[in-house]
Amino acid sequence: MSPRDWRIRVQDILDAITTIQLYTAAMDYLAFTHDRKTMDAVLRNITVIGEAASRVPETIQGESPEVP
Repeated sequence: MSPRDWRIRVQDILDAITTIQLYTAAMDYLAFTHDRKTMDAVLRNITVIGEAASRVPETIQGESPEVP
């Protein structure tokens, strides 16, 4: 399997953030914590963010040290 370009991984992160925002836009914290499906969907997207972020090269990460 060929490695994906880091720009695609950053786009994956941005897409996952947008998806989380769409899933939770009309919810407050209490509603969110009582909606198991939404919690699972958000967790999946947080996992996507973590996986993609861990594969962005350190040289690229070093260009934006203010981003955790």
